[in-house]
Amino acid sequence: EYDKALLTLSHSEYKKPDTQLIGAGGTMVFIFTLNEGKSYPNETKILFRYARSWEHNTGTTRKVLVRFKNS
Repeated sequence: EYDKALLTLSHSEYKKPDTQLIGAGGTMVFIFTLNEGKSYPNETKILFRYARSWEHNTGTTRKVLVRFKNS
């Protein structure tokens, strides 16, 4: 979950681990872009949930705080 008025998810991809071990975890990469013409707050939050797609009420959630730097 994220503020779609401020950010657009432009790309996401799964990066395989560097090992051939069965069950080894990879990494999910998410790239967001700023929406143009917006007035940005000092910060916003992005909520990630890691869960099986068919198990909507389970999983691990992580909240990421994004701070905007004025140039």
